[in-house]
Amino acid sequence: MSQDQEEDYTKLPLETRITHKVWKARLGAYEELNKSFSLSGSPTDPCFDLWARQPDLWRSVLADSNVAAQGAGVTAFVSFCKFSDPSYIVKCRELASAAISEKCLTSRASTKSDAVEALMLMIEVDAAGPVIDALLPSLSARSPKVITANVSAIADLVEQFGTKIVPPKPIVAQLKSLFGHADKNVRQETFRLTVHLYRWIGEPLKASIFGDLKPVQVKELEALFSKLPTDPPKQLRLLRSQIPEQTEATDESEKEDDHGIQEEPNLQEEEDEFDLIEEVDVIPKIDSNLESVMSSTKWKERKEALDALIPILSQPKIKDGEFFGLVTLLSKAIVKDANVMVVMNAANCITALAKGLRSNYSKYAITSIQALLERSKEKKQNVVETLSSAMDAACETIPFDEIAEPISAFSNNKNPQIKIACFNLQTRCFRKVLQYPSKFSIEVCAKSCVPGVSDTFEPVRSAAAEALGTLMKLVGERPLAVYLDSLDEIRKSKITSFFESATVKAVAPPKTKPAPTASAKKPDTKSVVTTKPRLSKNPPLPPSSTSTASISPKKKANTEKLSLNVEKTNAFENGPLMPRPTTRPVARGLSRNSPLLNKSPGLKSTSPLPAGTISQTVQGIKNMELDDAAHQPSKLSKTSSNYLELKTNHNGSVDEIASLNEENEELKILLSRERDEKTRLQRELTEVRKELNMIRDMQPSSPLNDRRSAFLRRANSEMLDTSAGPSNRIDLLQSPLGRARPLSSTGFNQHSPSAFSKSANNLSFQTDPPKQPFSPRSNLTSDWSKAIDLTTRLKQKITEMKQTDIRHQGMIH
Repeated sequence: MSQDQEEDYTKLPLETRITHKVWKARLGAYEELNKSFSLSGSPTDPCFDLWARQPDLWRSVLADSNVAAQGAGVTAFVSFCKFSDPSYIVKCRELASAAISEKCLTSRASTKSDAVEALMLMIEVDAAGPVIDALLPSLSARSPKVITANVSAIADLVEQFGTKIVPPKPIVAQLKSLFGHADKNVRQETFRLTVHLYRWIGEPLKASIFGDLKPVQVKELEALFSKLPTDPPKQLRLLRSQIPEQTEATDESEKEDDHGIQEEPNLQEEEDEFDLIEEVDVIPKIDSNLESVMSSTKWKERKEALDALIPILSQPKIKDGEFFGLVTLLSKAIVKDANVMVVMNAANCITALAKGLRSNYSKYAITSIQALLERSKEKKQNVVETLSSAMDAACETIPFDEIAEPISAFSNNKNPQIKIACFNLQTRCFRKVLQYPSKFSIEVCAKSCVPGVSDTFEPVRSAAAEALGTLMKLVGERPLAVYLDSLDEIRKSKITSFFESATVKAVAPPKTKPAPTASAKKPDTKSVVTTKPRLSKNPPLPPSSTSTASISPKKKANTEKLSLNVEKTNAFENGPLMPRPTTRPVARGLSRNSPLLNKSPGLKSTSPLPAGTISQTVQGIKNMELDDAAHQPSKLSKTSSNYLELKTNHNGSVDEIASLNEENEELKILLSRERDEKTRLQRELTEVRKELNMIRDMQPSSPLNDRRSAFLRRANSEMLDTSAGPSNRIDLLQSPLGRARPLSSTGFNQHSPSAFSKSANNLSFQTDPPKQPFSPRSNLTSDWSKAIDLTTRLKQKITEMKQTDIRHQGMIH
């Protein structure tokens, strides 16, 4: 039973298991959390979403009543602090510190060490103040064990971070009460805390605490202070804001000095030299009968044809053209030709073509790489080297993200030589790639290499481990942790050895700094240079006056009209068209709320405008004819007609929407009525069924009800048998069950209260009918009549409900 329950725990949601009443369910949830946090690919991985939404859950995890579950919960919290985003840690820091102070520091030794590590990780986020404030209340606890554990934790924090990070004032204020505590362990840990504080603060600490201590305690402290080293203390753990930025910056600068600054100019020089080289058109030089020669059955003819092709393709720069047929022919020769000499010549042709075309060869790269990998089953070293050089030349012409998946597909090949060639090609690509690979490429390559580490053939295992180690050097350890989790320690150590010795050229993309919030932005006024016009489609005209003078008068008039139309658009965009002032023209591209105009409120018509706008502005004012009242009404009338037309269309749309809304409301009312009718019919149907069941339950002991069908069949058969002769017919008529017709289920209901019998040829009526062995009860007739009526009503109600459902479905659709 317990095993079944444990299996059911894993099927429950994680949030439910975290707060489950069974400690084994909580333990499994905490272990799963620790694993998911450790294998997360980024600080904002989906496994952290629950804790970003509900940071209060950590209180129940860290204060778990079960010791084993609490240890697993503290371990999971340590992983959370290591791998999650700092903003997630800040949300739960105060309540987590309080829970650790009250429950975790007094638990097992392993749990206590993990709890102190969690406190240090929370301090590393930004500051130690919130953590220390959460620990200080526990120094006044009733239990000496709690006080001792918290004093020891504060001493460890001061030792690791120093008083530059840990605020000493609130701690020093508690020393007097701690030195006077009755428990020996509390006083002992207080001595250790004071020693660490003295190493950072120095003599000022003596003046602040020695006056409140006993002479014996002062003497013991003096003895401890004298044993301290004279060297200034160093901060052993740094905040995240202090950490590796300086060291990484120096390392990266050294790498740039060693690699980047030397290689980038070389690459730039090579590109410049390649651009200066004259292109050579090799397509006309290729033998037109090459395809027919390559299909010859004699290997010497095929080899000679390729020998003649190699010098033609060995050009520094080849003019781009249609080489698809040639690459297909060479790839076919590499894959299917049985002679290795022909294969090597074809590979050399691909190498020369790739080096001559460079980036133009990228459209043929995947085809040739797949052919070369497929032929890598050869074991001769010279053939393998030729094929490898051709693959390298093809890979240099195309980004790695485009060939990562086609290359990784060969890791599942049955031939171990092809697997080795695949892993070796990946390793060479990781070393030479200059751009950081995408997340998809990393996933594809890691998934293809991990099974190879466990291959039965040792060279395959070694090649796969080298590829994984080089990839880890390229992207880091954390992105590959989720893929290496299934490997044992021996294989992981082998990958780590290759990781330490690997060299790569690509550098990880720089971390993007978070965008400043709105409150952090400075309210500096924008300068004229950075001010953008409202309409980017209408840039200001060039300021040269010579270009304006060289235009013909007709074209000039058109240009001026165009400029006026642009100004109209700007005016309508800011609001309704109003007469513009003639004394203060606005430069093109500047709104009336522009900083340029706001900075100079006293600007007049004679004030100088920015360069290149005076001539256009003056000419525009002259042509606008603002003082002429004849032009303005025409503009307004044209605008008003367009406005009325738009308003009419808008009103029509509004009316149509209103009518649709009214129709929708009516349909909703009808639908509600139909639903009420359906509910009523269902209720009546239920009542009818209840009545029918009650009638059936009233007569369970009647033999006629229990065996009605069998009795009727038997009685009818007896009547048919006795009707064969006259004597038998007379006996039947004289019998109590005598009847001239077969019995039916409804025959008893059709009897009259009086009974009759027939003897010989005389017919006599009897007031009291003879008792029959299976006669029904006296009220059977009325009960069956009610049952028939109820059945009829039931059928009617069912029919009405079906019709209501049909109408209901029709209204919905």
